[in-house]
Amino acid sequence: MAFDIIIGEMLSSFCEDCRAWEIASLTRMYQGEKYTGDWCITSCLQTTEKYDLIFHEVDKLIANSGEFKNAILHCLRRKKLLEISEKERLQLQCADETTYERYDIEIKSMRGYIEVLDWDWYVENNCKAMVGFCSYVTDWRLMLLETIVHVYCEEKYGKYQNYSDSCKLKSYLDSNGYHDELSSNNYGLLTIRDEWEIFPGKPSLIFLPEKDTHILIKFISSGLLAYLRSLREENAFTLSLRPDYEVCGDGIKRDRQRIEEEKEFGKGFEGTLESIKSVSKYYDDEWVRDWLVVNKDEKGVTFEEVLENNETDLEYVVTQMVHFQYEVNGDHEYFTHIDHEYIFYSVSEYSNKLIDVRQRGNERKRFKTFKIDNAHIRYENNPQRNLLYKVLCNYFTKGNLIDEYFHLMDN
Repeated sequence: MAFDIIIGEMLSSFCEDCRAWEIASLTRMYQGEKYTGDWCITSCLQTTEKYDLIFHEVDKLIANSGEFKNAILHCLRRKKLLEISEKERLQLQCADETTYERYDIEIKSMRGYIEVLDWDWYVENNCKAMVGFCSYVTDWRLMLLETIVHVYCEEKYGKYQNYSDSCKLKSYLDSNGYHDELSSNNYGLLTIRDEWEIFPGKPSLIFLPEKDTHILIKFISSGLLAYLRSLREENAFTLSLRPDYEVCGDGIKRDRQRIEEEKEFGKGFEGTLESIKSVSKYYDDEWVRDWLVVNKDEKGVTFEEVLENNETDLEYVVTQMVHFQYEVNGDHEYFTHIDHEYIFYSVSEYSNKLIDVRQRGNERKRFKTFKIDNAHIRYENNPQRNLLYKVLCNYFTKGNLIDEYFHLMDN
């Protein structure tokens, strides 16, 4: 049963209010207003006349709905699994042993959280334990409400929200004469003009000098974006990135941006793009259902990461794919196109994928995070100068399979 039906109309409306409040609050913050530290749940409760009624609805769910409890626990487990995947990706990139071991401790702690998680443990350790610990938590049900809002928004909107003509950023760009920046491609990416400046960080920003404002960029690491920025100084190509569709407007500043240095990572490897075989599959010795699938055809080459614990979004199973095209000129090879995207499989499609690696996910439009077109970027064996290797390592979890592949490519 859908989560909005489980929690009812009143709580669903409250979740929508919280989402709108969060977007408006972030916009004001990036426009330079002092951030008051107000918490979304308490702020929304203070603006409603249904304070007691909302808590009454929560109490009824706790007492009577096993579906509600299962939905909350399922979301918490899935969120923790995604955190584990991200930690594993960062761990495989780190260069020193101390940092590697720190990640190892964190990953083991997260796996321990999943093992002990049940309803009573969650209420005691994630809700009641926060009363008094945080000044804004005066009732443990506030923490539960926060989780309810998260689960509601995740199920209704998903992590990978598709671009639509009604998004706030499109309205803002259109009203300022940028009619082709988002509508020129059907993936909702923002085409970056040459005069716009790129500022990698958290969040990454694009500066529009003619409007004296910034656009927030999502779904790409600051390190990879910094590398793409440096490539633009040496090569001419069309760069498109995925923006934040909701937090936008005049006066978006960089005051809240945290700058991060690009991290060096990767081992040496050898190989050429021409030597890539038509279909290859590599799997982890310890996690045999974690795959790196490489497919080469007349449309180019794709790398797809298929994991035993794949992320799910709405009703789809999600994998990651990197696609590129190239050309050969004399003794050198050049990338002409490259992009990263998330692929969405139905349950039946994914079942077929486990049998036939050629199966593609076609249930929903692909969700691209960036793309480069009209390029002539030289392929280099140096891992710090290889665009393909950097993209794969910045997105895929299984860095060991990436290294294995590049070592085996010419065999």
